Amino acid sequence: MRVPGIAPVLDHAEVHAAYLPRPGIDRLQMAGNVAEQIRRHKHENPTDHIHDKLVDSLVAHVHAVVADPAQQPEDPAWTPPQRIVWRSAAEHRGQVPLSPERKLEVIADRSVHPTVKAMAYVNAGRWVVGCPFPGCNSAQMASFTDRRFFCCDCANAAVGGQWVEVVWPANHTEVENWVASRPFDVRHWFPGETAEDIRRQDNEAMGRGSASGPTGGKPGESVATHVARERKANPRSGRKAEA
Repeated sequence: MRVPGIAPVLDHAEVHAAYLPRPGIDRLQMAGNVAEQIRRHKHENPTDHIHDKLVDSLVAHVHAVVADPAQQPEDPAWTPPQRIVWRSAAEHRGQVPLSPERKLEVIADRSVHPTVKAMAYVNAGRWVVGCPFPGCNSAQMASFTDRRFFCCDCANAAVGGQWVEVVWPANHTEVENWVASRPFDVRHWFPGETAEDIRRQDNEAMGRGSASGPTGGKPGESVATHVARERKANPRSGRKAEA
């Protein structure tokens, strides 16, 4: 469901599948599955008695699954940035994941670092936020309702594991309109770019008004079509949002 009001039209954390609430393990269903395994074993092996070791093994398996914090229902009050901390924090690049206890501490912390900011920008038709710390190229989908960032790669270690504020452009709806004529995979906008910058980029992609001359636009070809063709011929590197 889209965030009401002036929420972005482009993809962002509130509508991205990887950031939506997930159900936990249904303990009753798990117990029912164990009972069914025992029943099936008795049916398929009528001359075999159910040994205590088999029952103990199945029960231990259930206990292990339902005790796993990752399998517990997530708090429905959590925001997308909080959910991604619970699911992913520091699990990449060979790092040791944060403990469940530490993740809950991060989630419960409502403070933000007083000076460090992260910027929301448009990448391939999505609002994302990049890690602001040197040497870390991680990024996540930007949340419109909870404007904070906790890096799933570096765990914001540079500021002692504290959240940082995410700055959205006040004119985000205008920004979306500026790039709306482009194909999704080349809808890019970076903080500080103006409508004139976007028009200039489109014109230069089409070979119109560029100081360096034509760049290969075909007669009758739209800006969107040309940018898409150029994108395919010359892929640009960029951060990938957490998914």
